Amino acid sequence: MVGCLWGSAACTWPACRASTGFDLLIGDAAYTPRVYADPVGDRLPSGQASDLPTWRDSLRRIQSLDPDRVHFCHHTDVLHR
Repeated sequence: MVGCLWGSAACTWPACRASTGFDLLIGDAAYTPRVYADPVGDRLPSGQASDLPTWRDSLRRIQSLDPDRVHFCHHTDVLHR
């Protein structure tokens, strides 16, 4: 569960920090947990990336935030560290 509500003082985009850890709310940067975990894979969903090198670099920077949990807009699974 995300530890804050949008618009609250405790929330900063794109992630929420709560006493239970750091939740990353990811939208179109990675449609699924598989894509998030393996951005160098060849099986990307249609529309995921038009410029692969730039997209992969962006996803690596997002992953470097080292979130405790990652929530996806296009998938119901939540990744836990």
